[in-house]
Amino acid sequence: YLYKTSNIEKLAVQINKIKNLGFINLGLLIIVFLLVFFKLFSFSFFQYNVFTDRDLIRASDLLNNFQLYGAELNYLEGLRIYGGFYYYYLSVLTSITSNVNFIFLYFEIAIIISLLFFIYILKDFGLRSGLISIIFFYTSFNYIPESSILWNPNMGFHLCILSYAFFFKYLIDKSYLYLFLEFLFSFLAAQFHLSFLIPIFCFYLISIFKDYKSIKNFVFLTLIIFLSILISFFP
Repeated sequence: YLYKTSNIEKLAVQINKIKNLGFINLGLLIIVFLLVFFKLFSFSFFQYNVFTDRDLIRASDLLNNFQLYGAELNYLEGLRIYGGFYYYYLSVLTSITSNVNFIFLYFEIAIIISLLFFIYILKDFGLRSGLISIIFFYTSFNYIPESSILWNPNMGFHLCILSYAFFFKYLIDKSYLYLFLEFLFSFLAAQFHLSFLIPIFCFYLISIFKDYKSIKNFVFLTLIIFLSILISFFP
């Protein structure tokens, strides 16, 4: 009888742990939904500057004035990032509509979808980890003021988030396909803003030191970077 009572008590403790875990995740999920809702609700109050106007005009006139360079570099007298994917991307959007409200809303939704994909990737680390990451992202004092501006750094955010997701997937599955996708999306994001190159160096160092004794790993990593550069910066 005492043995059965002990087992019942242990089972009750495990059930309570599961319930507590579920309530915590539910609370985090509600917070995430509220943050996303308020972000989408406030999209009509975004800022729109002359530099974005210039970029949208270039994108809409891409067939007559083809672009091989991306966004401008600050305080460098018109020097631009190499690679025209920034304008190719905008060209697709401007061919659908010239409404800047739609374009801003598109990039907001793209960030949300990329964050959901990030949570899906992090499911092996636990749902709570992904939800907490999103909460930190949406409440960041760096992100909040910048996210209300329609300009090139915000337009590349979702690509950068996808690169992080694929890198974590590579760490989990050890598949070089995910490592290739990580570098590919990083180099595409870098054509929106040069700061998106920073994760590339971090990912490269982690990938090297993760298996630094393997020559095969170094060769594959070099080939992957070369191929991702070739594809992302062509033409």
